[in-house]
Amino acid sequence: MDMLVIGGTRFMGPLLLPRLVLRGHRVTVLRRGHDYGRPLPPGVEDLHADRGTDAFDAALAGRRFDAVVDFAAYEGSDVERFARVLGGRIGQYLLISTGQVYLVRDGLEPPFREDDYEGPTLPRPTDEADLAQWAYGMGKRAAEDAARAHRLPLTALRVPIVHGLGDPEQRLLVYLARALDGGPVLLPEGGVRPVRHVFAEGVIDAILALLGAPDALGAFHQTQDETPSLAELVGHLFTRIGRTPDIVPIERQAIADAGLSVRDVSPLSGRWASFLDPSRLRARGIGHPPLGEMIAALVHGQLSLGAPIALPTRTWERAFAGR
Repeated sequence: MDMLVIGGTRFMGPLLLPRLVLRGHRVTVLRRGHDYGRPLPPGVEDLHADRGTDAFDAALAGRRFDAVVDFAAYEGSDVERFARVLGGRIGQYLLISTGQVYLVRDGLEPPFREDDYEGPTLPRPTDEADLAQWAYGMGKRAAEDAARAHRLPLTALRVPIVHGLGDPEQRLLVYLARALDGGPVLLPEGGVRPVRHVFAEGVIDAILALLGAPDALGAFHQTQDETPSLAELVGHLFTRIGRTPDIVPIERQAIADAGLSVRDVSPLSGRWASFLDPSRLRARGIGHPPLGEMIAALVHGQLSLGAPIALPTRTWERAFAGR
């Protein structure tokens, strides 16, 4: 197939592109041009343009693609421009969306299912920390809605928090850094809440399975199948390096009183983490690699890199745990 990949060259794109090439597809990448030190596979056409400008139109004018994978649509306007430039000349539009489209819905309880999408949304929050997350979820909803309004052949792949070696936010890797330094791990409420995330490899597997499938239009969830508590997830990391976690429960107010955010101390303890039901994808025979396998690969990969992970609140964490 003639494939277009928009964005994604920082994290998941480097996993997807070589697999597309190995399958014999003709691949074009459109990106803003940032150099993340990860060269494209040989034979991939490399286009540079900001999708919010006329350069995007010029780069894709007159082109046709059998399928498009869009990692970088964050607003309705992103898809509006895409539809104006390429609408009618693509076979499938696979939009990487998010479980956060449900977290901005009003009155929903997890696990979220694809049919929970329609309904009233939450008003704009006044808290700055919540505002950024709310805007992200609302923006992704607007992107999906624009694709439907323009009758694009939409496959919306909604995913929760994504883990992997290239994760620029390092949300799981910071717990590994705490495991490596042998100190305590502070978890709000002791980390008892169950979590269900996804690993980048699982997302790529789902993309490859859905691309080109004539009945793959609509929305699908990809997540890990296991639902450990956060404390158990952290325990998996410690086990992989032969250590026992020293988990210290902490009240959220104690973190706020120190002038810190929950994200500073435990980035996976925030409220903006979706819990998705992957049944629709599983019914198609599309699974997710086992959690233990993914954690082992993440730990071994990070240790082989030897790259330090910054923990700016670590001194305070140790002091609090020692009280």
